[in-house]
Amino acid sequence: DFSPNVNDYNAYGLKIAANNLILVEAQNDLDWFNIQLAPYTDDVTKNDERGCFLGYNDSSWYVYTIALGKNQSTYSFFFVGEMIGLDEDEKLPNRTFVGFINYNGSLDAIDCDDFILAKTYVTGAFTHQEQLVMTTDPLGSVAYGFSDLFTFSYTASTNNLTVQQNNSPSPSTPFLPYAVDYDGSHGIIAGFLKNDQNSRIKYNTTVILFTIDASTAAVTPITSWRYPMNGTTWQAGQTNAGADKNDPKFDILITVQFTLPNSYTIGGVRIGLSAPGKNKSSTAILQDLGFSQTFNQSGGILGQDVRITLQLTKVINNTNPLITGDDEALSGIWIGSFLVNYDESFMTNTSYLNAPPKTSTNLTLTISETPYYILNEQSPIARLPEIIYHDFLYITMIIGMFVLIFVIAEVMILPCVSWLIRKCRRNADDKYRTDSSHQSVADPDDAYSSIYDSNRQQSSKHKHNSAVVNNVTSLQRQQYTLNQYANRIEDDSQQLPTMWNRQAYL
Repeated sequence: DFSPNVNDYNAYGLKIAANNLILVEAQNDLDWFNIQLAPYTDDVTKNDERGCFLGYNDSSWYVYTIALGKNQSTYSFFFVGEMIGLDEDEKLPNRTFVGFINYNGSLDAIDCDDFILAKTYVTGAFTHQEQLVMTTDPLGSVAYGFSDLFTFSYTASTNNLTVQQNNSPSPSTPFLPYAVDYDGSHGIIAGFLKNDQNSRIKYNTTVILFTIDASTAAVTPITSWRYPMNGTTWQAGQTNAGADKNDPKFDILITVQFTLPNSYTIGGVRIGLSAPGKNKSSTAILQDLGFSQTFNQSGGILGQDVRITLQLTKVINNTNPLITGDDEALSGIWIGSFLVNYDESFMTNTSYLNAPPKTSTNLTLTISETPYYILNEQSPIARLPEIIYHDFLYITMIIGMFVLIFVIAEVMILPCVSWLIRKCRRNADDKYRTDSSHQSVADPDDAYSSIYDSNRQQSSKHKHNSAVVNNVTSLQRQQYTLNQYANRIEDDSQQLPTMWNRQAYL
């Protein structure tokens, strides 16, 4: 009978699986699934709050392996196993079971009763499966199982199990699967291919590239590769006898690097928006629209599903009218800002190869409008009545300034200039009069001498006393004339000849 060691967590396949949403371990010794929901921490208390122990539906279950989708968005997982206690060599139906567990509860407070279990059995009659492996597509929607006697596909949404009753990866030669992986379109499966009975090497290590149809569970091999068993490899001299029994010494670790021909990746993307300007009216003008932005990530390539958000903000210049009651003048332009999640939109080459294959890159651009923003609000400095009033004041001020200049010129400047002119002319006249005065003082002596000489010639009979008296009289009159001139400095110069004639006459 089938009675595996439930304490051996390495027997018959992987008992633990995880992705960024959920971590699950099948604990056959305790007959339950240990489930932990993200986020994962090293805080035991928080882990307990987000963890559950979900018991097996049947204590006779022995879970071989667990499978999770790499990119799934649901808190769910697949499992496959075999019933304990059944005869290994007897062909029995319902020996192998396949199940799906999904969590439908709140993520804030985990309720273990909200885990929903769905299960089904392989109805065909088969003997014990020593090698039974399972994988799922990246989204975790369909599980694929492989054994040396059958393959199956299990769709979780419909709880539909489809079984293909042959060894599809190698129909002609028995193939013992040990490990499998699937990317949504192609898969690789590694195991041992049985040789002829007369061959020294009983089993060859083989890797097969395949596709599988979910509706029929039929596998189509594409190509295969055998590990060389010659003297240059570590398997030289190995016969691999006993590989048909589950034994850790036959576990295989492989690394496969896909090299896809005619695969051209995209390093980045440039997104822009442009449109011509338009005059909506005499007071509303839309300017030309044209902006763009380039997105790329160092060391990354553009993913297959890119989501970018474009937010448009209307920036407006508002000009108030000059005359109250007229319409406002508006001019606006759109300004865009992009939002992109680089971690989701870009990936490494390895992640790109592991992602589900697509024939195109999906770019989703979401355009939204934010509340408008008034950049500038322009208003007239003064209204029309104010301008007229200020012009009137300005003209009045100019006229007043001219009047003030005229008054200053008439009252202050012109009198001062006139006074200076008279002052300068008076100084010149004073100099002339002074020179004439000196000349007049000398002339009376000569005139007197002439008169005296003439008198002496005409009247020699005069006495000496009369001559003395005449001389004294002439001198007194001369002195009187000079004093009179000094006291009349402001008289007009035109009177001077008469005065000098009088002096000469005297």
